[in-house]
Amino acid sequence: MTIILSLDDWEDLWCQQNQNPQSHNILLEEFERLDELPKCLGLGYCRSMKLSPGVELEICDYEFHDDIVFKIPVCNHHLVQFIIFSSGFIYGDEVHPNLGGKRFYLSGNGLSPAFTSKRKKSERMTFINVEIEPKVLAAFLPRDTEQIAPNLKLLIKQNKWKTSFYPDVILAMQVTVQQILNCPYHGVMKCLVSASKSV
Repeated sequence: MTIILSLDDWEDLWCQQNQNPQSHNILLEEFERLDELPKCLGLGYCRSMKLSPGVELEICDYEFHDDIVFKIPVCNHHLVQFIIFSSGFIYGDEVHPNLGGKRFYLSGNGLSPAFTSKRKKSERMTFINVEIEPKVLAAFLPRDTEQIAPNLKLLIKQNKWKTSFYPDVILAMQVTVQQILNCPYHGVMKCLVSASKSV
């Protein structure tokens, strides 16, 4: 069976599920939040960390009971984002290709087109998702736009269609993702290590 969900359906199910969250035996820091995947869809969780103002890291690990198709509408305020998978895939459409394996997602901010994506039944998905407010990224760039690399300019667009890239995952990135997923530190040190690895 295939379940078709809109973005609103997806968010409503997460909100309903997480009014009474269960424990996954995960020690949470004060800067973390754990949300469970709705039980009607599968098993797993998404762990969010606000690393600094305007920078958020999500570590997600879940598996669906059924094939899921997401219908995502146009988004007016897409953040700078990258997603790298340790396992599993998001199966794309004519807007986005399949993501996972050797391909990751890097997107600038701006308007995001509507798209459809699919998750497969019983396929474990483990990935990190980093979202950065454009003004935070802009603060790291030179004020003189002539000094900014052309690809970096594409990441910051206000009120224009965003640019997305689908580069290959290299070994150093895989190692970094594993270090984030298996961070041995706690407290401030965990936040610092996660922030440095994410950005």
